Amino acid sequence: MNDPEFQLSNYGQVAAEMEKLESARAATAALYERWEELQAIADAE
Repeated sequence: MNDPEFQLSNYGQVAAEMEKLESARAATAALYERWEELQAIADAE
């Protein structure tokens, strides 16, 4: 995906994959946040 020619010839596909990647990053961040919340609860007990 770092090749400019690939980006130009597959713009729609690249954009869709980048959207999925950003969505996965956001989901991962939310999961880590929840994990930290649960760990704080467990540590408080």
